[in-house]
Amino acid sequence: MSTSKTSTAPDPSNALPPSYSESLTASQPANPIAYRVSTLISTHILPHLKDNSTTTLVLVPFDVTPLFALPATETSKDAKASAYTGEKLVGFDSDEDPLLIRLSDTEGGLHFWRTAAVLRELTAQLCREMISRGYRVVTGGRSPMGLEWRSFQQATLMSGEARLRAEVKEVCLRVENAMGLYETRSGTAIVVKVELAYDENDDGGLRAGCL
Repeated sequence: MSTSKTSTAPDPSNALPPSYSESLTASQPANPIAYRVSTLISTHILPHLKDNSTTTLVLVPFDVTPLFALPATETSKDAKASAYTGEKLVGFDSDEDPLLIRLSDTEGGLHFWRTAAVLRELTAQLCREMISRGYRVVTGGRSPMGLEWRSFQQATLMSGEARLRAEVKEVCLRVENAMGLYETRSGTAIVVKVELAYDENDDGGLRAGCL
C-alpha cells in the first residue's frame, strides 16, 4: 500500500520579521549622498530661485556653533532656520542680498558638506535642475561638475542662461550683544549662488545644456 505526501505552501503569517539590520538597510537610499543633496536642493534652494535674478544662499551646518548661537535679543531657546531680527551677513558684494539658512542636525554637519564629492554632487544636481527648466548652464568654460571655479566669469548672462556656483567659505554674521553693541561672528558655511537670466519677450526658445 502506497502513501502520497501532500506539500503545503508556507503560511506567510508564520514568517519571521526582518532583522533590525535588514530593516535599516531597506530604509536607506541607494545613494545617501545624492539623496541628502537632493533633499537640500528641494527644501532650501529651489524655493528661493526666481527667473531673471541672482540668489545667494548661505547654508550653515548645525555644528558651526558661532553661527548658531542665539543673539542676546532673542528669548527663544531654539535656533531657527532663517536669520533673526538684527542679524546681517557681511562681507558680500553690495549688489548681493544673501539669505542665511541654518541646517538641522538631520541634514548633515560641516564635515559632510565640505567634502569634495558632496560639493560635486550639489553642483551636478543643480546643473541638471536648471537644464530641466530650460536653461543653458554656463561656467566660464569649465564643466559645472568640477570644483575649480577660478574661471567663474561675471559677464552678463544672455536670456535663457544660468550660472551657478557652490563653495565652502568663511562667512561673517553681525549680531547685537547683551550690551546693545554689534559684534561679528564668523564660521564656515556652504555658499550657493545661482544667476538666472530670462527675457519673457525672447521668442528664440531656450536651448538646454551645459556650456
